[in-house]
Amino acid sequence: MKAATAAAGYRMAVTTQPGRAGADDDPLALPRLRVSGEMTLEQFAVLLTVSN
Repeated sequence: MKAATAAAGYRMAVTTQPGRAGADDDPLALPRLRVSGEMTLEQFAVLLTVSN
């Protein structure tokens, strides 16, 4: 998938793997933070501030 994504001209893409992206991560395989529609604003704020 990464090769097809790069061939399509994308320079960045996310995966379904949970986590925070770092400077050394592959830009075509970035982890992501999971956000749900049931999450409160406070829970969202904690998600953004707590280090993994």
